[in-house]
Amino acid sequence: MSPTVTSSLRRGGQLPPDAWYPANDPRVRAHMIEAAGERVRVVEAGPAAGPAVLLIHGWGCSAFAWRHVLPALADAGHRALAIDVRGHGLSDKPDEEGSYTTASLTTHVEAVRDALDIGRHAVVGHSMGGVLARELMFREPERLTHTVLVSPAGFGRIRRREMGVLFSPNFVMPVIPLVVTRAAVERSMRHTYGPNGEPSPREVEDYWAPSQFAAFLRASRHLLHVFDWTPPDPAAWRNRELSPMLAILGTHERLLDADATEVYLAAHVRRARVEVVEGGGHAVQEDSPNVVNPLITGFLAENGTGARA
Repeated sequence: MSPTVTSSLRRGGQLPPDAWYPANDPRVRAHMIEAAGERVRVVEAGPAAGPAVLLIHGWGCSAFAWRHVLPALADAGHRALAIDVRGHGLSDKPDEEGSYTTASLTTHVEAVRDALDIGRHAVVGHSMGGVLARELMFREPERLTHTVLVSPAGFGRIRRREMGVLFSPNFVMPVIPLVVTRAAVERSMRHTYGPNGEPSPREVEDYWAPSQFAAFLRASRHLLHVFDWTPPDPAAWRNRELSPMLAILGTHERLLDADATEVYLAAHVRRARVEVVEGGGHAVQEDSPNVVNPLITGFLAENGTGARA
């Protein structure tokens, strides 16, 4: 097993791990599991016998990103499971760059799924998590009933990624904690939100909390450098039986090229449905839950026979 996350706690943190989401939220529950020798945190809601929905967050986030979606899925009768992906939240954070490639993280999510004893299930992925959801669909399409991509990466250019790579060589890592301040996290959150909502002070605290772990900052850096953020070859979609797909985009997307995503899906993925949320940002499931939650639960309620691409 890799070292526990507490071994990399750095001084100055304001929110202790036992106060992290879902503390004081009786609708959801958190627990730790072991998957392929790593500790992984899972936040769960809904009946244990309900249809399973696996939720995969984006870069620099955690299961907290699904705080509005989890109760909505539970109310609709689903067993909703949001994980802290390797390197994030309270899950283990290996130091090796190779642990953060797309292939490695997809294998990690598969191991988590197996440890949770999930059979056929739906998957919902946000941003980087959208890439991982897509890869699950490619690897074992028969395991997925539905695929939901929320502001997904991997279909167009990511703005400012090149700058992030340029300014994050390994030798600067010791000073990164000095610039990841609460104010910096709040600015970043406001950049990912659209005009439909804004982060509360407590929500900023929950997003800032992972920066207490130096290993989280290293994992975030590795992902910028070795994760594959580029669109897949269109041939990957051809002549395959894939799960029905819903993509949810915001009109105020500032990080990704939402237009390119919509064009790519229309050109290469037959029967993929795209919904655009007016006033939604990159974190559209957070700033527009009153629109996004019904889109997701409604889509999962639909009967689909699979989408041929």
